[in-house]
Amino acid sequence: MVDDVTPPVGTDDTPPVDTPPVDTPPVDTPPADDTPPADGTILTDDKGPQGAPESYADFTLPDGMEVNKPLLEAAGPVLKELGLSQIQAQQLIDVYSGQLQADSKANSDSYNQTVKDWVTEAKADSEIGGDKFDANVGTAKRAIDKFGTPKLVEVLNQTGLGSHPEFIRLFTRVGKLIAEDDPGGDTRPPASEKTPAEIFYPDAKAG
Repeated sequence: MVDDVTPPVGTDDTPPVDTPPVDTPPVDTPPADDTPPADGTILTDDKGPQGAPESYADFTLPDGMEVNKPLLEAAGPVLKELGLSQIQAQQLIDVYSGQLQADSKANSDSYNQTVKDWVTEAKADSEIGGDKFDANVGTAKRAIDKFGTPKLVEVLNQTGLGSHPEFIRLFTRVGKLIAEDDPGGDTRPPASEKTPAEIFYPDAKAG
């Protein structure tokens, strides 16, 4: 009979049992300071939105364009809230000012074409145009010189309204009335000249 032999401690020949690794839940790590969150949130710190300066320097505008101070003052906080740097904000200003210039040129070109169309229409008008156009313009000018002011002439030059057919028609008629009252052609206002109201409204009765 063989005596039972107890194996010494640590000499167990039983193969180890494989133990599956325990899944450890990942630890949420906040993004680095220079990595924007995936949801688009603007990172902030004690100095305000990341990337935005404490205050923006003066922006550069195209030559001839004046600074709209109220607009810039209103836009400053928005630019800062968006976290735009000085360079990024300037790029946005460049796009905006460029669009303003394009719109201004388009409006100017459109109005200049309108004035040219007025001249063409006036020259083709049966009353003031044709062979009588230059003479009628001269008659209208004499009326403006007599009853108008330098400020009126300035407005007409700035707006081009002096080329409108109805304007030429009106002052041509006024000029002819002046010629009837002053056959000598003297454009200086005589002492007994009619008032503008009497010329424009000859049928009106004195109140």
